[in-house]
Amino acid sequence: EFVMKTFAGENFMKAFNTFYYSWSPYVARAEYENPALRNFIKASIYPLLFSLELSRQAAKPFSAFPEFAVLVSGLVASLLIGLFYISPLIILVFVILRWRRGDLNVRSLYIMAALTMGLTLFALAEVFASPALMILASSMVVLSAIALGAIMPTKILSLWLSRGRNPA
Repeated sequence: EFVMKTFAGENFMKAFNTFYYSWSPYVARAEYENPALRNFIKASIYPLLFSLELSRQAAKPFSAFPEFAVLVSGLVASLLIGLFYISPLIILVFVILRWRRGDLNVRSLYIMAALTMGLTLFALAEVFASPALMILASSMVVLSAIALGAIMPTKILSLWLSRGRNPA
C-alpha cells in the first residue's frame, strides 16, 4: 500500500506490472484448468507472502522517509525471494557439481557491482525525479538483490566446506 505512494514504488510497479501481466494470464488459465497445479501454486505463494510481510515490517522504522522505506522494503523482499525460490536450485546444482568433482564458481562481486550501480542510479533518479531512470534503477536493484539472495547460501556453504578441508 505505501509502495504506490512513493516515486520509487510507483515507477518500479510500472516495470513490474508490465513483466507480471505478460505471463500471468497464461499461468492463471493453466491453474484454473489443473487442480494439482493450483495446489502447487497456492503452496508456493506462502514464502512470497512471508517475504512481503517481512519487507513491510523492515520498512516501518523508516516511515518518516518514504522513498528510503520503499527501497529497504524492496531490498528485503528481493533478497528473500532469491533465497526462498532460487537458492534451493543453485544449492542443488552446487551439490551435484561438487559430488562430481566439479566446481560452481559464483562471482558475487559482479552482483554487488550491479547492485551498487542500481543504488547509485536510484539516488540519481530521486534527485532528478526521472521516471525512466527510476524504472531502470529500481529494476536493477530488485534483480541484483534477488541474485544476491539466491547465491549467498551457496557462497556460505562453499566457504564452510572449504574450511572443513583446509583447517586454519
